[in-house]
Amino acid sequence: MSDDEHSDMTEPAGVRLAREIRRRRTEAGLSQPQLARKIGYTRQYVSLAERAGHNLPSAEVVRALDHALGTGGALMALREEGRNEQKRLRQQYGRAANEQQKNLLDDVADVRDAGSRARIEFHSDDTAVTMSTGDAAPSA
Repeated sequence: MSDDEHSDMTEPAGVRLAREIRRRRTEAGLSQPQLARKIGYTRQYVSLAERAGHNLPSAEVVRALDHALGTGGALMALREEGRNEQKRLRQQYGRAANEQQKNLLDDVADVRDAGSRARIEFHSDDTAVTMSTGDAAPSA
């Protein structure tokens, strides 16, 4: 197996889609503005579609590129693969976040059961939760 074949298998489908759009466009001898005119979109849409690491282009844009570049559905198949990868990652992230929240609640219950005061902080990329347990008023 060559290095290129190995990298194709390990790279996300969105990266492979962007690379394939650019490769097919250059093989067809088209500039981004020329391809954009051909599919009825702006050059910026074509440019974004060729950028790896960004959001997947819309199905409509990929369908138009697929038709204009004569890929016989190959670009749409890569886009669909990319969508499936996104769904799997979101599900995995959701499960991990739920597990973190469950662990936090278990920790709070343990502290309450012990009858002690504690301040527990939970941070994730998009959430911060601070909880205090114990008596509401400070002891004298």
